[in-house]
Amino acid sequence: SEPSYSIQDQSIFIKELENNCEKVCILLLIQLIQPKQSTLTQIRLLSLRLILYLSHFQCYHEKFQSFKINMIIIRIIDLDLSYDETALCIEYIRLLNELYSDCLDKSIIYCLLSSIEDSNYRLNLYQLETLLEIIIKNPKLACECQVFYDLISYIQNACNDNEFCIEMIIQ
Repeated sequence: SEPSYSIQDQSIFIKELENNCEKVCILLLIQLIQPKQSTLTQIRLLSLRLILYLSHFQCYHEKFQSFKINMIIIRIIDLDLSYDETALCIEYIRLLNELYSDCLDKSIIYCLLSSIEDSNYRLNLYQLETLLEIIIKNPKLACECQVFYDLISYIQNACNDNEFCIEMIIQ
């Protein structure tokens, strides 16, 4: 049987979590910028997963943003260290799009655009889907970045063999 926690226990835990927000954020972000080593990869993955969970709390989200986490996320996507790390970074962008779309900026759009230009990129369709979701939610930002021209070019050049990709963009 699973242990049951009282509402009071949960409240105490949440309060402590909020009280240690800055320390936890700093620790997690430090783990993300460590050099690539096999033992550190698992720690980075755990840190990314915790960032995803904790970002649901407003105080954590604000603190991560104050530490410019978007730049770190973009760096990890650009480096494409591992499939899982890149996927979790894309999940973070999707979380921003869903909960805090005002935190999305041009750098994220350009990062996703540059990644999908490589038709051999292993998370290409996932990034394309993320980009399209951002466009739907924030068309003004998409226009500022001239995303539509890039998508038309992408259809013409990169994904002409992939009918699913073309249909997804057109829809």
